[in-house]
Amino acid sequence: MASMAEHEASMTIFYYKSDGTIYSYCTGISDMNGFGDRKADYELMLDYTVLPKDQTAIEFLHKFYIDVETKELKLKPEFSGLGKYL
Repeated sequence: MASMAEHEASMTIFYYKSDGTIYSYCTGISDMNGFGDRKADYELMLDYTVLPKDQTAIEFLHKFYIDVETKELKLKPEFSGLGKYL
């Protein structure tokens, strides 16, 4: 079981298994049980990953996807030019 500090420093991202498109997220550490009675249905199309909490990613989640092979959060290619503003 995760400590309170680990829970507060994490976020869980639910994404489509087929292409890594992000479906939803929550702060903290979670799993598919959050879908309740529909857990088995959602498990057919979604997976999840627990990552360090990233406020920028949370605010601009539509600009990211999950690499389904590595389960890493990545910036969508169409937004790669944003780095020049840093």
